[in-house]
Amino acid sequence: MIEPALYAATTEEVLDRLRQLPDRIACAMLVGHNPAAQMLVLRLTNHDSAGIEDPGRDVVKRKFPTGALATLAFDCQWRELAPGCARLEGFTTPKAFSVAPEAAPEARARLAWTAAR
Repeated sequence: MIEPALYAATTEEVLDRLRQLPDRIACAMLVGHNPAAQMLVLRLTNHDSAGIEDPGRDVVKRKFPTGALATLAFDCQWRELAPGCARLEGFTTPKAFSVAPEAAPEARARLAWTAAR
């Protein structure tokens, strides 16, 4: 489903739309625009169930470039989405898809973090 209104939506508007998804939908892909996409990931993954911040969020905080992909997992229904209810399962950027041996150490580390998740 394509919803043009989400292009310029705020983080809260995107979150409200996700909460409207029917329970029969097990997986959804949101293709969005910043800053809402980055802020949504940070908001939904602000802490784990023990109240400890996910160290992978530091990568998302630093930069969420065009074409980035964040994979989140939830243990709740869509209507129950709230800050801190998600786990960041992975994060990758377009640069990670073409990491050559001579690539910058930061790019290799980012790819390793994504693959390890």
